[in-house]
Amino acid sequence: MSDTETSLMVSDFFGRAIAKVASLSPDTPLEQLLQTRELCKAIQDRAKELGASIEDATGEYLKANGDFEYGGVRYYYGVSRTKKCRDIRATVEAIFDAAGGDFDVFIQALSSNALKPGACANILDEETFAEHFDVIEKTDVKTGKPKKSVHKVDSRFLK
Repeated sequence: MSDTETSLMVSDFFGRAIAKVASLSPDTPLEQLLQTRELCKAIQDRAKELGASIEDATGEYLKANGDFEYGGVRYYYGVSRTKKCRDIRATVEAIFDAAGGDFDVFIQALSSNALKPGACANILDEETFAEHFDVIEKTDVKTGKPKKSVHKVDSRFLK
């Protein structure tokens, strides 16, 4: 099968999936809605697997052939690193000490979301929480009203 034929098959498949989603309405039988959600989830999962596969293949290519540049982007093979704090309390104390007790210097070491809103809400009273946290509702650009979305709760994890 040629690349063109494969491309056409993929386009046709996605076209049919998009049409299935577009055909949904409030009158759609629940079974059809759930099947379409499962189809979309399966597509997302496969796309994620495909993304991982191309990253692996690109890594193998780079190991064998070295770095390359394409479209202004340099591709190279290297070690991926993340940094994780071992002991938050000890680290905060060390930073505060190294800052000579300067609270403003200490605050510069914090990330934008250093505080967990849920945990803070459990510790602070409502008034204090409202004083220090904004609750931001997404709004619909067209209507200006709060935007609603689908939320899921897995009852297996409820207390």
